[in-house]
Amino acid sequence: MGKLIRSLIILLLFAAAYRYRYRLFNMLLGRQFLRSAFIRLSMNFPYFRNKMMHRTFS
Repeated sequence: MGKLIRSLIILLLFAAAYRYRYRLFNMLLGRQFLRSAFIRLSMNFPYFRNKMMHRTFS
C-alpha cells in the first residue's frame, strides 16, 4: 500500500512539473546564479556551443 501511494505522489509531481514546465524554467533561469551555471554547462556541449556562437557572431 505504501508503494502505491508513493508511486501516485511521484506521478502527480511529474504531471505537475510537465504542466508548469515553462513557468518553472522561467523561475529557475530568472536567478542570476542558475542562469550563468546553465550557460556554463551548455557551453561544454559542442552542439550548443556551435549554435550559440553562430547566432552570436553572424
